[in-house]
Amino acid sequence: MINSENGLLRGIIYITLDEKAGPIEFVKAAGKTIAEKVEMPRGYYYQFAGDFENQVKASASLRLIFPLVLLFIFLIIYFGFNSVPQTIIVFIAIPVALSGGVILLYALGYKMSVAVAVGFIALFGVAVDDGIIVTTYINQLKKDRVLQSKEDIWQLITDASVQRVRPLLMTTTTTILALVPILWSTGRGSEILRPMSVPSIGGMTFELVTILIVPLLNSLLLERRLAISLKKSKQDHTTARSARGSK
Repeated sequence: MINSENGLLRGIIYITLDEKAGPIEFVKAAGKTIAEKVEMPRGYYYQFAGDFENQVKASASLRLIFPLVLLFIFLIIYFGFNSVPQTIIVFIAIPVALSGGVILLYALGYKMSVAVAVGFIALFGVAVDDGIIVTTYINQLKKDRVLQSKEDIWQLITDASVQRVRPLLMTTTTTILALVPILWSTGRGSEILRPMSVPSIGGMTFELVTILIVPLLNSLLLERRLAISLKKSKQDHTTARSARGSK
């Protein structure tokens, strides 16, 4: 069959990439190889099209979507706690989960793609769940207790952590177990689902660390607030004594 485009003869070569190969990385490597090893005759040129173009357009959109997603998550957490320090403590789960997703992607040989990016966006929303559960319960227990020393704070954090370990483990474990079978799935659509599930599996596995990190940071925050409160109370007491002495 003779094909033409813009008045020029055209030949098409169809290439099906492995799901682990990124279209952008392939185009860069192929373009470099062609430039180094192939001498194009006069009047000939080549051009990549297809998924590569879609990937470029999607990547441009994701550069805007990623920061917006992180901003919205931060604002939602803040409106729930009305505390910037506690919001930051819960938000720490996102970089921890991100590192786990990147490590598993590298271990399995997957490249960055639109499906992988969507998997990371889904991961960010789920990763903060454990921190929210622990921090919310700590705040609930704090309302019914008087914290007068570090030992009181440590007991509060211990009680909250012990009573929330099982829900946290169940939430994270069920999420991971639900996604793991996708790695061995076959059939139509599996080439998209597998790269999408890898960030969530790796991220949620690493995110288990926040079960220890979140209570620890909340303990440090409460200890700092207690120290400031005691210092202020001592200063007020000293000021009151000085006022009485002057009278």
